[in-house]
Amino acid sequence: MCFHDGDFPFNILLFLLPVYVIFYLVAILFIRIYMTAIFVKKKDAINVDAVIDM
Repeated sequence: MCFHDGDFPFNILLFLLPVYVIFYLVAILFIRIYMTAIFVKKKDAINVDAVIDM
């Protein structure tokens, strides 16, 4: 039991760390797309679709 209790939180952290990193990168990506879309929207509306597709 002691070994399982010691390993369980470590396994959870090991599992959540990549998930947290992925969500963090996705959030940054969406923020960049959102900000780029706002700046591009003032210049040209066609480029917004190109940015979203990328």
